[in-house]
Amino acid sequence: MKSIPFFLNELRNNESYIWFENPKIRVLLSENLRQKKIEDFVRKNKNEIIVLLKNNEIFSKKNFVKKTILKTNSKTPPLSFAQERLWFIEQYESGTNAYHVPMVLELSPEVDTKGIVHAVEQIVSRHGVLRSTIEKKDGQGIQSLHTSPLGIKEEGFVTMEDLEGALSEDINRPFDLSREYPIRVTLYHIEGEGTPKRKVLLVN
Repeated sequence: MKSIPFFLNELRNNESYIWFENPKIRVLLSENLRQKKIEDFVRKNKNEIIVLLKNNEIFSKKNFVKKTILKTNSKTPPLSFAQERLWFIEQYESGTNAYHVPMVLELSPEVDTKGIVHAVEQIVSRHGVLRSTIEKKDGQGIQSLHTSPLGIKEEGFVTMEDLEGALSEDINRPFDLSREYPIRVTLYHIEGEGTPKRKVLLVN
């Protein structure tokens, strides 16, 4: 079952909107969303959705557009052992690339990159650990969950040498776990004159 923050983010990704206009929930959907499915979810979770919308002062379409990070009443999940280890290393070494697990994929020039970007965004939206940051409170690391979508960077280059340099820099750049999601995705394009067009996706 999808969470309410995930549901709201799904609306946002599909250029749809939801807000609380006392005493009703208002929903404005794009054509590509199934209206009955949305209505059923809202009806089933009406009270919880109203609380979330009121707590975040989402009382208009404009409010919904502006609120990319939502406050929730759910308990803050504790850090996993892996998160504690990463947070400790970041505090001790001021950033490290020791635990980076980069994946570099060369894509076909004809591939639908918009579809790939959308798929990655949905994966991150569905899994809270991928959209979390770690804050320091009373000397301890506290996990904070967010609902804002993952920002996927796109860069263009003329030569393969330029691309390789950017890849190396991005792969080895430490994460700031207090500000960044623990995943970075970049889509690179090579479109230099006389150079075969290429697309490369980095997931780090």
